[in-house]
Amino acid sequence: MRVVFIAGYNHPSQHRKVELLADEPDIELVHMAGKECGRAPGRHPSADGKHSYTLLTGRVISLGRPGDPHRSLGWPPPLVIGRLKPDLIHYEGEVESLGAAEIVLCRALLAPRAALVLTSWQNILRTRSLPVRLISNFNLAAARHVLCASQEAVAVLRQQGYRGGASVLPIMGVDRRYFYPQHVVESDQPAAVAHSQPAFVVGYLGRLVPEKGIGDLLRAAAMLARPVQVRIIGAGPAAAPLRQLADELGLGMRCQFVGPVAYDDLAGHLNRLDVLVLPSHTTPHWKEQFGRVLIEALACGVPVVGASSGAIPEVIGDERCIFPEGDVAALAALLDRLAADVPMRHSLAQAGYQRTLARFSVEQLARDTLAVWRVLLG
Repeated sequence: MRVVFIAGYNHPSQHRKVELLADEPDIELVHMAGKECGRAPGRHPSADGKHSYTLLTGRVISLGRPGDPHRSLGWPPPLVIGRLKPDLIHYEGEVESLGAAEIVLCRALLAPRAALVLTSWQNILRTRSLPVRLISNFNLAAARHVLCASQEAVAVLRQQGYRGGASVLPIMGVDRRYFYPQHVVESDQPAAVAHSQPAFVVGYLGRLVPEKGIGDLLRAAAMLARPVQVRIIGAGPAAAPLRQLADELGLGMRCQFVGPVAYDDLAGHLNRLDVLVLPSHTTPHWKEQFGRVLIEALACGVPVVGASSGAIPEVIGDERCIFPEGDVAALAALLDRLAADVPMRHSLAQAGYQRTLARFSVEQLARDTLAVWRVLLG
């Protein structure tokens, strides 16, 4: 089975998925990525070391804002697809992007017999311009199968008229080499802060933007009956307003803005939390599409709490950990209950940990992806 796998991976935890896919002896895998992937082009070993795959790299140029995934193209175009003669082409980019259209066009001209797998995160049928609708229709007409990040994403595809194969499969899995339970000693805190630090620590990790609803977490923390420490990890345009809100709520030194952290350090910060909160808000053009930090926290043995926005309830899979989005009082009540009930926290953490390994580990993701490929190719 010759497979061309196109994905812009740039970290070993992402490359792990490719290495696992290449473990199969009947798979001849070529991975196409940008020059920023962190690896040199050529042959690379699979996960078990018994097999290998080929990495091809090229430039990625943006026709819109720098880094805009919807308006980026590979350069030069992947004409090498014709020489590779793939049985299947798998593209991990949004189905309505220019990059997907580039792949669809190259396949039509150079490898028309290859089965095409596309991916979609879009879980809201927002208003789109005519060019975007035309690109999306063009891409979907060529797809044999679309992997979607959530059930809502599948529903949006159907609303757009897509009648081909579709399945829910997380596009990014969690790598247990990076995310696992740790015993973290707070040696990096000033003595006075460490001595006065409350036992219950809640936190948020991600972009600091209004739609993430971080203000709800701060307001809920200010309402708790028990002392609480809040940690906000990340960067974004909402940082200054959130700092001001924390001061207005009287959180003071109980609210720590950590700032952005390196990917390799995320697990250490997650392990310092008693509960991770993802309080996202739905907007006319966006709602939570997956929430990768949820599975990363659960893989660290940290219980998670999330708003009823988008895919959050689907990913968490436990209604006890969901509150109505925007309902600060409900979030405060849930956090109060978790602060008081340590056995409940441990139970939720254990159940979430086992569910994450079973459904969202990168190993399971590779197995599920291979299963889709085998069905498509008979």
